[in-house]
Amino acid sequence: GLHPANTSSGRAATATPRGGSPTSLLAACDAGCLGDILVYGRRFDDTVQACREARPSPPHAWQIQNLLGIARFGQGRLDEAEPLYLAAVEGHKRVLGDDHWRTLESTNNLANFYSRQGRYEEAEREFRLALEKQPDFFVSLINLARIYIDAGMENSAAKELDEAAKLDPKHEMVKNLRKQLGG
Repeated sequence: GLHPANTSSGRAATATPRGGSPTSLLAACDAGCLGDILVYGRRFDDTVQACREARPSPPHAWQIQNLLGIARFGQGRLDEAEPLYLAAVEGHKRVLGDDHWRTLESTNNLANFYSRQGRYEEAEREFRLALEKQPDFFVSLINLARIYIDAGMENSAAKELDEAAKLDPKHEMVKNLRKQLGG
């Protein structure tokens, strides 16, 4: 997913160009790298402009919708973000299938959007959909644990963290969330 622990491009943030126009950023990066710019640089306005200038074909067009959703959310424009997230999920499903990693990533991002607004039931549903398709989808396990912690559901959170720990027991997010649970 698009978060610091697991960028979609697999590149370190230091590999993304600093400065430059959104057009040059887009020319230097694929959609995953552009996602890194979003996460690490929080350059939402530049990202929106670069996405507008992009003319990708599917499935990359749906990744652009996903990135635009993240940018609009980061700008506080929630009314614009949700339809972009939904379009990304549906587009990825239609073009790539329900169990493709891009579909799972956009589903996870939609779920994060819901959880950050306190819409926990909708977030849980989307995280569960991703996990039905790929039970070892680490980021959804972690994020599901987070919403359970926020909701005071410690046993459910611990269960999801146990599953995540099977995949990466030394991951900082697993350790930090376990500390939040007091263990």
